Amino acid sequence: MNLAADDQWMPDNLVRVVTAADPVPYDVLQSLRSCLGRRTFDAELAELVYDSVLDEQVGVRSAQGTRHLSFEGGSVAVEMAVVDDLTNRRVVGQLVPPVPGSVEVRHRDGSFRLDVDAHGRFFAESVPRGPVSLRCRPLGSDEVLAVTDWVAL
Repeated sequence: MNLAADDQWMPDNLVRVVTAADPVPYDVLQSLRSCLGRRTFDAELAELVYDSVLDEQVGVRSAQGTRHLSFEGGSVAVEMAVVDDLTNRRVVGQLVPPVPGSVEVRHRDGSFRLDVDAHGRFFAESVPRGPVSLRCRPLGSDEVLAVTDWVAL
């Protein structure tokens, strides 16, 4: 018996067995499709550079129920706090440097727009759970300053 030749069938069969026995959940597939379908290629990506959840895993604790995220792009950074209590999830954020305009909060079920004040601040009530990305625009322009990485809230 040639063991090397017999091993050739294993990867294909293993994929079929795992796919049948433990398929990817439907909501995970829908979230992935939503994220990929909403990618923007003409805007600068503001990459996630800080997530307080990672600090909590190594022993540093933030305020209970509050998660801090920082994204950096070429022309603007996005700082935000996600406050999660029993009844609501709020996002408080700021564009640095301050740029008045709007932030589009994109999520798996659609999107909604927030106004950004002259100090670069924005606020949202009732942000849905799941993957979220922000698209930042200056006041009176269709130009996109930055689009954040998708993060699960």
